[in-house]
Amino acid sequence: PDSELLKEMARERGLKNVSFYPGIDHLELKEYKTFVNPSISEVLCTTTAEALAMGKFVIIPSHESNTFFQQFPNCLAYSSPAEFRQRVAFAQTHEPTPLSADVARLLTWEAATERLIESAKITEKMSQAHYFDDVGARFHTWLGKGKKGNVIRRMAGAAPLLDPRDDQSPEASSSSQSP
Repeated sequence: PDSELLKEMARERGLKNVSFYPGIDHLELKEYKTFVNPSISEVLCTTTAEALAMGKFVIIPSHESNTFFQQFPNCLAYSSPAEFRQRVAFAQTHEPTPLSADVARLLTWEAATERLIESAKITEKMSQAHYFDDVGARFHTWLGKGKKGNVIRRMAGAAPLLDPRDDQSPEASSSSQSP
C-alpha cells in the first residue's frame, strides 16, 4: 500500500539503484540469496522465517521482535545504518550457510507449536503469583462491600453505592424498615 510513497522517497533521496517489485510468490525468489526485512513492528515475521527456511541471508534490525531469528547462521542483524551497509556487503560477497536438519526444524510449524506450548506452561512461581492475585481480588471485593465500602468510597471522595440488593446499603436499610 505504500509503494508509491516509497518510490517517491527513493527519488527524493537520489537513489537510482533501487528497484520496486510487486508482490510475488516466495517460490519465485529462488535466484535471490538475500532478504531484507527492516520492520520492527511485524509481529509474526513469517517472511523472515520463510527466507531463512529457503536458505537465504536475512538482514534484519537488532530488535526484540527479531530475537528468535538471531540464532540462525544466515541472520545478519544490524543496529545502525553503517552496520546495515556492512551486512549487505557481506551478503553480496558470501554464500549463505546450508541449513542443518536440526536448524531447519526450528523453522517448522511443529517446532513453533512446541515453543508456544512450552511458553504457555504455568510455573510454580506464576502459580504463586496467581494465588496472591486471587487473595488481593477477594480482599478488594470484601473491602468494598456494605457500610465499610461506603465509608471508604466517601473518604476517597466518591458517592456510596445505593444497591437495594446489598442488605447493608442505606437504601436497603430504609426499604427493609417499611411495612
